[in-house]
Amino acid sequence: MRRGIVLRSPSPGDRRGVTVTLTAEGCDVLGRQQAWVRARQLSFHGGLSPGERDVVAGLLARLAGLVDELSAGPAD
Repeated sequence: MRRGIVLRSPSPGDRRGVTVTLTAEGCDVLGRQQAWVRARQLSFHGGLSPGERDVVAGLLARLAGLVDELSAGPAD
């Protein structure tokens, strides 16, 4: 618990495993980071023209499909 953001403890169901839980400080850090990420997303989106937004939406949908395909692996 170097930074105090997670707590590690033995897994109750598997002695080989470890359960990792966010501490209160970890929840605060995560909340601040999520707020920062959301603000950056809104700022980026606001700087795009309507045409650019349409292109980005289409590309992201195609990219998400590729990521899904790659994560599934080759069809045997």
